[in-house]
Amino acid sequence: MKLYSTFEKLSEDKKQKIIKVCIDEFSANGYESTSTDVIAEKAEISKGSLFYYFKNKKGLYLYIIKYVYSLIFERFMKAFDEVQEQDFFERIKALVLTKQRVTIQYYNETRLIMNALSNPPVSLKKECEDIYKDNWKTYERLKDYVYKKELIHSEYLRDNISAEISANFTAAILERLSEKFFIMYSAGKIDLNNYCEAVMKELDEYIDIIKYGIFKRKDDKESFK
Repeated sequence: MKLYSTFEKLSEDKKQKIIKVCIDEFSANGYESTSTDVIAEKAEISKGSLFYYFKNKKGLYLYIIKYVYSLIFERFMKAFDEVQEQDFFERIKALVLTKQRVTIQYYNETRLIMNALSNPPVSLKKECEDIYKDNWKTYERLKDYVYKKELIHSEYLRDNISAEISANFTAAILERLSEKFFIMYSAGKIDLNNYCEAVMKELDEYIDIIKYGIFKRKDDKESFK
């Protein structure tokens, strides 16, 4: 990030202190309501130094968003590498639970990214969308590696359904499920002690539907048309 080269030259401890304060403030208050005066005070630097490093509040926010996207993605991939299950659906369950643990561990970072995606600052909407698109392209390139569609046994699939479609469909549904539980956790509708159990219960139900569908076959229910 050439634009932020002066900031990058700081010691790692000083950089991380500033970054952490920014993440906490932007995550808790949103872009518009976050005060650069408060950030400077909590990071124990002058406001002039903050603007020297990042030029302005917009530059600071965009740097933090890019940093957090990169951090979360790196943590996801590192955690996913440890998943060893060789059954497709068991692997999916392990991946979802792993992702949930990472999102809870990096709660403020995840909340910041979700807010930037779902409700970006009006003045930075295009920039936030561009950052998201760049990260989505990276995710798309690695999706096959993460979900391993080759673990799906094609002999079990309907003739008109490919392993790729099955993997993409499953991934799309479970991505939304992951988001749902994070939102519930953020709203205090589920506590940490029951979190994994609740995720697993609903996850098993969704996987059952993905495997076997939602309707009874005509042979099983005479009135179904």
